[in-house]
Amino acid sequence: MNADVWAFDNDGTLYDTHLEVENAIKNLMIQYIATHYGICEKSAIKKRCALLKKYNTKYTLIALKKDGVCEDDFIQKTYLSIQPSDFGIYPSVHLKELLSSLSGDKIVLTNNPSEFAKLILSALEIENFFSQIIGMREMNYAQKPAVEAFQFLIDQLNKGKRVALIDDCKENIDVAQRIGCDICLAKL
Repeated sequence: MNADVWAFDNDGTLYDTHLEVENAIKNLMIQYIATHYGICEKSAIKKRCALLKKYNTKYTLIALKKDGVCEDDFIQKTYLSIQPSDFGIYPSVHLKELLSSLSGDKIVLTNNPSEFAKLILSALEIENFFSQIIGMREMNYAQKPAVEAFQFLIDQLNKGKRVALIDDCKENIDVAQRIGCDICLAKL
């Protein structure tokens, strides 16, 4: 397979234990909300739900940012507080070989903060294969599968480049196909 740009999702695509990691981060988010707002964890769960509804998002980071929480502090104390090895995320010879075999630019396109994706790539020892990580901030907080989240890929397609998307979410793959990506794979 040939492409000028290979865009990889992070969770569920580059590593498999994403649900365990997601649950651990969610628990850290609840603790963060409890501490930040000075409430118990049970109230923090309700507060999180209320903020998600208030700001019409499914992403806690976006809701808290809109509520005035320092984004960098939140990321540091939640996403970056996990240890990937605790979730079986170790260097992957298979991924290194696969990425080495692909010609073209390789990027990560994730709904998570790019700092988190970098943490995972580092644990897998594949960060040097990627020229760019496009996360929440870089997507201007648009979230896949919204077309706006794919703006980088659209820009590449408009430059006449052949683009491939590898993602574990069918909705994301469907959008990539609609915008004209040449190759769309469900998972590695």
